[in-house]
Amino acid sequence: MSTAVAPPRVGVKEEQPYVDPTKKRYTGRKLLALVVVWVALWLVVKNRDTLELPFAQTTGLHTWLNDFRDSVETSGQSNWFMKYVIGGISSGLNAVSTTLQGLLSTAVFPRPVPEIGWLGVMALIGWVTYALAGLRSTILVLVCTFLFGVFGLWQDSIDLLIVTFVAVIICVVIGLPLGILMARNRRVSTLVTPVLDLMQTMPSFAYLTPMALFFGIGPACAIAVTLVYAIPPLVRITEHGIKSVSANTIEASRSLGLTQQQLLRQVQLPMARRTIIVGVNQCTMAALSMATIAALVNGPGLGKPVVSALQTLNIGVAFVGGLAIVLMAIMLDRTTTAASERAERRGGHTDVASVGGPGVVKNIVW
Repeated sequence: MSTAVAPPRVGVKEEQPYVDPTKKRYTGRKLLALVVVWVALWLVVKNRDTLELPFAQTTGLHTWLNDFRDSVETSGQSNWFMKYVIGGISSGLNAVSTTLQGLLSTAVFPRPVPEIGWLGVMALIGWVTYALAGLRSTILVLVCTFLFGVFGLWQDSIDLLIVTFVAVIICVVIGLPLGILMARNRRVSTLVTPVLDLMQTMPSFAYLTPMALFFGIGPACAIAVTLVYAIPPLVRITEHGIKSVSANTIEASRSLGLTQQQLLRQVQLPMARRTIIVGVNQCTMAALSMATIAALVNGPGLGKPVVSALQTLNIGVAFVGGLAIVLMAIMLDRTTTAASERAERRGGHTDVASVGGPGVVKNIVW
């Protein structure tokens, strides 16, 4: 038995929801109450705690924060968490940074030059770029790297690359599994998303003070603040890439008997490869921008000559340092983009997935 559906009536307006005309909004009274509260607060706090403080004067909040800093520094020797966990992480990051600097950028006594000279560094960077992104990106990277030396900013440029890549590697190790877990578990996504929102909306300068409080001043603090600032884009884009895999593809894969691990490894990750590499690109750009600002906490890199030049009004040095930062941003952006396109070509069409397992037909075309 079928039920006929009446066709829509042409020229007849839809019935609007009923609004009670006797209901008043009292907008004027609300505005008047707001003005009264505003004036009352102005009378109470006028000329009290609203003026600029002299340079050496502090408030109660300043004193409490200073005492908290002192207690953190003191607990670093007595509290096991501060001494072994935070202190261990800080020491490890400093050791990694120092070792890479000794290899690539900084002369370590008694050697007058780094263990790998500038020619070796260019050869190493060129080989990695060629393997990941192809010939055009390799030429771009080599030209930019050569210009860092021409500008007289070789050591600072390589130091900035070291901080950026160490932070990006840690972001990938932490962010990829977290993004995959968020894509496959709604509760984890609900819990982690507000934290990512806070990390992305907080101004970048706000990261510096708390990280310097726990990790001290230097490379470890620079890597820590870069990590916190750069990881949210990678986590979000990874989650989006896994979720964007077609539901029909997932259902067909499950009908062939794939387990959750096989589904992730053989279907979801290959089909989300390009999206994930885009996430790595955004993570790298965020890491580069934050690693430059990290010069304010004595982080190594191109931010240090720029900041010191601006403090002394040496515009020429600051401009050249800023130009080197721009070249590095272009170099990293084009390299990661080319790597994404190359991975897409290698992976073939996104509608083709190679699945395997006992009793499962391979090379299924969805």
